[in-house]
Amino acid sequence: MFKHKYYKGFKKENRIHLKYYIYIGIAGSLSLGFADSLFYKAAEINGLIFTSTITASTPLIQQLASVLILKEKFRKRFLIAVILIILG
Repeated sequence: MFKHKYYKGFKKENRIHLKYYIYIGIAGSLSLGFADSLFYKAAEINGLIFTSTITASTPLIQQLASVLILKEKFRKRFLIAVILIILG
């Protein structure tokens, strides 16, 4: 099933980072559940229309934050991509 070229298995020398992969998996699972809980609570408090609008505009907020905080270059293609994401 797994080709030897791409799959090394869990030999002793490959298990060094296994603990970190388990931590990442646990954190990812917990964060998904936590994010969904916060979304439902926000929808309950603010209403679904307002919460969905904020959620849909997340790419725009991320791009603005990357320009302002991380000092990335502003590119027109980012703006076009954000508009397409929000519309689509």
